[in-house]
Amino acid sequence: AKYTGSTKESPNGLGATLQTIGSSYISLLQTAVVPLIFTAVVSSISNLRQVSNAAKLAWNTLLWFAITSLIAVLIGIGLGVLLQPGANTGITQQAKYSGKSGDWWSFLIGLFPKNFLGLGASSTVTEGANAATTVSTSVSFNVLQILVIAIAVGVAALKVGKAAEPFLNLNASALAV
Repeated sequence: AKYTGSTKESPNGLGATLQTIGSSYISLLQTAVVPLIFTAVVSSISNLRQVSNAAKLAWNTLLWFAITSLIAVLIGIGLGVLLQPGANTGITQQAKYSGKSGDWWSFLIGLFPKNFLGLGASSTVTEGANAATTVSTSVSFNVLQILVIAIAVGVAALKVGKAAEPFLNLNASALAV
């Protein structure tokens, strides 16, 4: 099986085949994430009109988030103090990473996508040996931009009311799939 599909450029044909199948599968999974996040957030926000005590639910959610975050921070600090990661690495002052920071304005501008759902695709053409050409395509997205658009659509559907029912039914069906 090791030499299945082998060529001079790629003597291990099985590895090349599995790499192609694996990268294609990962690309399909990445492509499925966008509609899943969008439909789940829109559906969750639109279902808030059925909740009579939304304020209490929001308060309880934030309280549990704060408690679990505090526990995670305490565990992280405790393990950091106990294990002291990087204590014996011998990094000199010149080799330390200076860090990179952005400003808040760039962050706020980055919340809004340039196209619907913030999807981007790019293709790269690589010229190889013996005039072999390789074309690779990648799909990219920003989850934060998808969340902003989904929240805006969910709130708009919530405010529209009865007229948004067909859209919400379509959204619920897409989420169920």
